[in-house]
Formats: sequence, C-alpha cells, structure tokens
Amino acid sequence: MASISSIQSLTLDIPPSCIAFVPEYPNYFVVGTYLLEPSEGTLTTETDDDAGPEAAGTIASSDGVQRNSTKPEVEQRRSGSVILFKIDQDRISVVQTIQTASAILDIQFRPLHESSDSASVSKRTILPDEHNTPYGSLSDVESKRQRDSRPILAAATSTGSVALYRFDLSTSSLHEERLLQYFDASVLVLSCAWCPSSRDTLGVTLSDGRVMMCETDARAGPEENHCTQRLQHSLEAWTMAHSMGPRKGIFSGGDDAALQYWTSEDVAGSMVDVSWKDHRIHSAGVTAILPLTVDTIVTGSYDDHIRVVRAPHRGRREVLAELNLGGGVWRIKLMEAVGNGEGTKRYENATRENEATGGDGTPCGEVARYTLLASCMHAGTRIVVLTHLADNSWTADVLARFEEHDSMNYSSDFRPGVPANAPQTIVSTSFYDRLLCLWKFVPA
Repeated sequence: MASISSIQSLTLDIPPSCIAFVPEYPNYFVVGTYLLEPSEGTLTTETDDDAGPEAAGTIASSDGVQRNSTKPEVEQRRSGSVILFKIDQDRISVVQTIQTASAILDIQFRPLHESSDSASVSKRTILPDEHNTPYGSLSDVESKRQRDSRPILAAATSTGSVALYRFDLSTSSLHEERLLQYFDASVLVLSCAWCPSSRDTLGVTLSDGRVMMCETDARAGPEENHCTQRLQHSLEAWTMAHSMGPRKGIFSGGDDAALQYWTSEDVAGSMVDVSWKDHRIHSAGVTAILPLTVDTIVTGSYDDHIRVVRAPHRGRREVLAELNLGGGVWRIKLMEAVGNGEGTKRYENATRENEATGGDGTPCGEVARYTLLASCMHAGTRIVVLTHLADNSWTADVLARFEEHDSMNYSSDFRPGVPANAPQTIVSTSFYDRLLCLWKFVPA
C-alpha cells in the first residue's frame, strides 16, 4: 500500500467542506466552505480529531462547538463561500471567491448527458490550456453550446436552500443563477444528488431526517411547492444516491445507522411505492452510498468501514465484502470501473485466447474491478479497489493512502478525463486545519 506525498498544499481562510471538479472543463474545480460563527451562550473550542465521529459528528451539527449545558441553546449563524480554483501544470490558483450568507455542505455538478457534445469528455486527454479544451478551441466550443448547456452546480446550504451556479468558461467564473428556498431556514440541507433520468430534478437530504426530490426548473413555480418526500430517518439524513438501471429508485443513509430504499413500480396498472429500511448492516451512521450495479452498492459509515452490499429492491440485503479504512468514511467517489459487472456470464463463453485477461481488460477470473476515492475523516484519504470475482465473491483492498491532513478529511475529488493507467490528479481537503492538498496517484 503506497503512501503518497503532496505536490502542493494551501491553507484556506474558511474550513472546506466539499469539493467538485467541473466535468466538462477539468482544469477547474470548486470548493464549498463552512464557518460556524461564535454566538452568545456557546463556548467555541477546537475538537480533537481523535475524538471520533461522536464528537466531530458532522460539519453540520457538532463541528468543534461545545454546548454550554447551563444555558439554553442559542441559534448560531453559519456562513461560507464557493471558491473556484484552476490547475495549471500541477499548480493550484484561486480564480474566484463568492462569499455566501449560509454555510455550504455539499456541491454537485449536474451530470453530463449522452446526447451532449460533452458526453465523451472522460475518454479524452486533458490539455493544460483552458482555451484548448477537450473539444477544440474555446471559440469552437462556444459556437456549439447554448447558455443553458453550460455546467450547472448545485450547492446545499445551511439555511434550507439550494443555490444554483452556472460556470462560464469564457470568463472563467461562476454566476449564481438563483437561490431555491425549499425549506425553513432552520433546516440544513446536508447533501444533494442530481437525478440521472430527469435533468431538472435534484434529490436532497435534510437535518430533520427527510429525503426529498425537488424540481429546480424556475418555470415550475414557487419552490416550496415542488418537493416530494420519499424517505424519513429518525436522525439526520446524511446522504442519498439514485439507483442504477430503469427502476429509478433512491437509497439513503442517516445518523440512525439506517440504510433505506424507495422506488415506485407499476402493479396492475397502478403505481405502488416499494421501500425498505435496514438497521442490521451498519453499527453507526451511514454517511456515503455509491451504486455499482442495479442491485449492488458501496456504503461508507462512521463505523470506519466501507462495505459492498447486495441491495435488491425486493429481498434480503447481504454484505458481500467489507474493509476497515481507519476512519469514518464520509464520502466515496468512483474513479474507474473496468468490466461488465454481469456475474459470471462473460466467463462461460471465454476462449483459451482470452484466458490471460478478460476482453474488457480485467484479469482472468474477475468480472469487474472498481477503483474508489474515499474521504475518511481523521484517517485521511484512501484509494480502494473492489474486485468482483467470477465465483461471485468480492474483495476489497487499499491501493494507496494520503495522510498529510491533520484534521477531518470530509472531501476529495479527482480530475476527470485522464486516460486509463495515467497518473491521476487528486485534490483533498481537511476541515479544522483548512488545508487543501494536490497530489497524484499512479496506477500500478
């Protein structure tokens, strides 16, 4: 297991809470920040990173603030910023900072669509100059794009709203399109996830345990009328993810250690809700969910484990593999997927000429291989490989670790569009020390 050193590190003015590269223009990435401002009736102290998830909890609710039990709790003000960065020749620079009246807890760019010119960006080589994008010169790109197709960023805030920003390459800047006040300002929007089958639909999870689906189209009318609740946790709902395949379901995880699922299916001509809740799998809060196949997901938890879980929409859930990463697994991102993920079917027809490797690049005996980037709170960042074998078993191994962060690593992301087997550029952050690090992972 390789231990990696940084190429560059920066100390930010405000603690970073989330990060996302611009999918279409991967020389740029965005960081959201979170500041809990002192108020009367509280004592502000730095939380010891070794205190674990119970003390650090989340940047949303117990982020270094010690409550004074002898006085009534006083509402505190949270603020933050959205910062645009650029990478040029392995050097990071700040391009733009937008101060926000609310803290930013999560940011997600709207996914690329196959019908878009940008759908093939992940298969192209990244060029260092922003005016030589993966699609040609800047003028060529802009002549093909309409304003509505430029990258849209959703930012989950601490005051019940979602802010939408549009990235403009011609000015290298973000512009706020609108602020959607979906919920009461006392509710924190903890995470968000764009719906892959509906361009203007955004899933969000809330500090009061609700999991909602919301419309972002301004033409839809008053935003408070365009959210539908799908699931409910008894404590904070930390995360959600949209299922793969045609069923259009959603998974969610909460501080109540519950993994939940919802979908709607046609039964005798009527749409019927199908849902389940599982408390058996995790021993602490569920903080990350990443679907791999139609019925297989990866989860992260405060209990320090990453798990491969078989989670069909009906039937018993099963843990297929698990691995202790040494810290609470706050976020998981898929770096690479190799193989077809269709059980052992590919091997039933394998020829002797194909025995050394599978036709899709996986070694013989493997069905699929997934490389993940995991943000592991006080343990730092891990690169993990999950392997689905031909006998339908799974393995999980750590390929590399980055441990220069001295406090909670809540967010990391990798530069998209890098060719297979090429060095992968990664940016990771940590909260209390306000550190942002640039480093590279070189596949074996």
